[in-house]
Amino acid sequence: MDQSQVVDQDAAELPVVARAIDAAGGPAVLARRLGVTTQAVCFWRDGHRAVPEKHGAEIESACNRAYTRKDLWPDTWQRIWPELVKGDATAVESEGARHEAA
Repeated sequence: MDQSQVVDQDAAELPVVARAIDAAGGPAVLARRLGVTTQAVCFWRDGHRAVPEKHGAEIESACNRAYTRKDLWPDTWQRIWPELVKGDATAVESEGARHEAA
């Protein structure tokens, strides 16, 4: 097994929120984009705090949909974002645009 396979295996063992944060450019980059502190993002990554649902669409956008709200909230996404259940891509895109404008 070469070093890249070890790194890939280790990354797969990280919680999905940690992988999403990494895919978004790391805690500091994501924090700036969301308008929160780097410490808050690190708390989410390390499991000390839950990621606020209000940041879901922006996190999804920040990591280029490598991790979706369905991935981040596997048990509750249907209740939180009913437009995703319907498969309404227009609603999802407009929600993302609304967060980017804020």
